[in-house]
Amino acid sequence: MIVSGSQQALAICTSVLVEPGSRVWVEDPGYMLLHSALKLAGCRLVPVPVDGEGMKSLSVSGSAGVQKQHG
Repeated sequence: MIVSGSQQALAICTSVLVEPGSRVWVEDPGYMLLHSALKLAGCRLVPVPVDGEGMKSLSVSGSAGVQKQHG
């Protein structure tokens, strides 16, 4: 696929890969343009702290990385 830029690529990917209302883990701090694309796709962002080794997933209680909203 050829896109005009990274933001368009992120918008297309998020609209295909996630459903509106999904909870999605994002790095905190993270790439704000990705956060914007996910919000535009209707996602609920779950900020996950990062350090020199990556995401600290244990700091997020009871969630999967991407979780469909039920109900």
